[in-house]
Amino acid sequence: GAAVLLAYFLAATGSAQSAAVTLEGTARVVDGDTLVLTPAMQASKERVRIRLAGIDAPELKQVCRDGRGVEYACGVRSKEQLENLIQSRPVACEERGVDRYNRMVAECFVQADGLPTPVGTLSIFGTGQKRSLNHEMVKSGYAVAYRAYSRDFDDDELAARAAKRGIWSGSFQTPSDYRTHERGEQHRKEL
Repeated sequence: GAAVLLAYFLAATGSAQSAAVTLEGTARVVDGDTLVLTPAMQASKERVRIRLAGIDAPELKQVCRDGRGVEYACGVRSKEQLENLIQSRPVACEERGVDRYNRMVAECFVQADGLPTPVGTLSIFGTGQKRSLNHEMVKSGYAVAYRAYSRDFDDDELAARAAKRGIWSGSFQTPSDYRTHERGEQHRKEL
C-alpha cells in the first residue's frame, strides 16, 4: 500500500526530507472522498486507497433532502460528482499523511482544461494547470470542509453554501454526524 510506495520513494530519493510522495495513475472512485489509484509510472503497480485530504463527503448510503424537502441519495450523487470531475483522465495525488485505516491522505488533481491526457504525462510538479479534486468537491457542494483535519477548504464551503450548491440546496446531516449515528444504530442492533 502507501507504506510500500513511501519506502520505494525514500529509497529512490535517498532522503526522508524530499518533497511529499506523489502518485499518478488511473483512479476508481469509491465514494465522494475516497478513490483507488493504480499508479502509472511508479515501480510498484500496487493499487493505493486514497482519502481526499481535508474534505468529508456524504456516505454512499446517506440520504439528504433537496430544497423542496424531497429525499435523494446524496452519497451516491457525491460519488457521481467525483467521477464526473475525473472522467477518464489521469489523477495525480500528493500525500499529506496516512489515516487510521492505513489509507494515504492526499490532495488529488486532474488537468484543468478537461482535455484527456495520456496516463504518465500529468505531473504534479509540471507547469500545466491542474485542478484540485478536493477543492472542486467542496465548491460543488458535494463535500464539506473537514475542519477537524484542515481549514484549507473553508472558503470553498462558504461559497457552495451561499450559492446553495449540492447538499447545501436543502438539508443534510454532516457526514461525520451520520457516521456517528450509524455506529450507534449498529451497536444497538448488536445488543
